[in-house]
Amino acid sequence: MRQLIVAGFIAGALVTGADVCQADERGPFESAGVEQFAVLPDGVRFPEGITADPATGEIYVGTLDFGPNANKLLRFGKNGHLIAQRDFGKTPLLGLGFDAAHKKVFILNVGAIAGAGASKVQRIAAAFDSTTAVEDVAPIPVIGAPGPRTVGNPDGSSDVITFGSSGPRRPMGWFSTTSAASTSPIRSRVRSFASTTRRPAPRPAR
Repeated sequence: MRQLIVAGFIAGALVTGADVCQADERGPFESAGVEQFAVLPDGVRFPEGITADPATGEIYVGTLDFGPNANKLLRFGKNGHLIAQRDFGKTPLLGLGFDAAHKKVFILNVGAIAGAGASKVQRIAAAFDSTTAVEDVAPIPVIGAPGPRTVGNPDGSSDVITFGSSGPRRPMGWFSTTSAASTSPIRSRVRSFASTTRRPAPRPAR
């Protein structure tokens, strides 16, 4: 099982075929001992979900592509060779899970993110090919934003934080609103996904 998990990690990390010897602010990335497991087919990008069949060692990879390239569910043999791919068009695939009891791959279809229909949980036979039917299991409900929240500041003023979305409704709480500038530390933490209204500090009673 440990070898299978390692193989899955390598597939997720290197499936794009990109150079893993990259550097960031922490210094160069050590790639010693890491082997390339598989390479995505031409035109397939952005691997996101990954799961594995513990009995066969096959690796399944789903893509999260917002276009123009189509999204795919890929099936690799334990040797890294591509066995099959199923086209999902504009629908991004966020997460995968393997049902060993029924030999099914569960798929988190997040079409709502890309404006490609409702988001839902789906499943497909583990031994799928390009024409295998995809079953709908359950819809993914839209989780609404919380109500407005008033937060006090050290200077006695307060911020009213209003959560919401100016774009399509998202199943995962992604927001795309703007907010006014503020010196409040609290507002600086939330301004990427919420709008905030400043309330002045109350005047002292005379």
